[in-house]
Amino acid sequence: MKLLCFTSAKGGVGTSFILSCTAITLAKLGKRCLVADMCGDYGTLDLYMGTDGGFVFNMQDVLDGSCSFEDAVVSVREGLDFISCPCESHTMADALAKSGDRYDYILADCPCEYTTNQSFGESTALFIVTSCDRASARCTEKLVYDITSDCEKYLVINNIIPELIDKGYHLNVDYICDLCGVAPIGLIPYEPLAVTGDAMLLSETDSLRISRAVDNMARRLEGESVSAISFDGKTQFCKLMKKYSRRND
Repeated sequence: MKLLCFTSAKGGVGTSFILSCTAITLAKLGKRCLVADMCGDYGTLDLYMGTDGGFVFNMQDVLDGSCSFEDAVVSVREGLDFISCPCESHTMADALAKSGDRYDYILADCPCEYTTNQSFGESTALFIVTSCDRASARCTEKLVYDITSDCEKYLVINNIIPELIDKGYHLNVDYICDLCGVAPIGLIPYEPLAVTGDAMLLSETDSLRISRAVDNMARRLEGESVSAISFDGKTQFCKLMKKYSRRND
């Protein structure tokens, strides 16, 4: 079992949405996944997973002995479950990991305060989600500096709009990667349909660029060598990505 902690230094960059899409994609690849919302009372991950508050118990109830782990878990689809964790305490995270023997991945939506204070084990990978917005990039740089854990760290740059980079409103993808000093695992293009917040819809629609980008990211987690989104090289988006990123994902 591997624990994937998704976090961000600034709200609104799409952390919960990217986590949801990644979990659904891994489930489509045949992996058993548990999605855990560790954002307390402010968590909205259940909306993206399509459960919309459809749970009675949470991880705190499991720790209190009020219910079993199975009672607190909500089945989203085959190979994909959801559980609510009302606080981001280390005790809850440890209990979550111990209960996750039946899963290949546990994907946890974590506040940045939790990731900077937690001492992660070797089975943990930290996904730091950001965007090309200048404020987001600056906050992400500070977050990376504050993380003292030696666990694997990956950068996910979401909502990439090459036209805004071209006009100088957003930062270059390579500049952000070099600024933060973290290897990128996913470069996610802006997708207008993402405003629906329906991760299930986007991950089931393979023709969308964002779905293909998340699929590439999931396959990299599985050890596959995926170098780029399979776009037609003649499209304007592909040309701009090649112009503004040597990584071309």
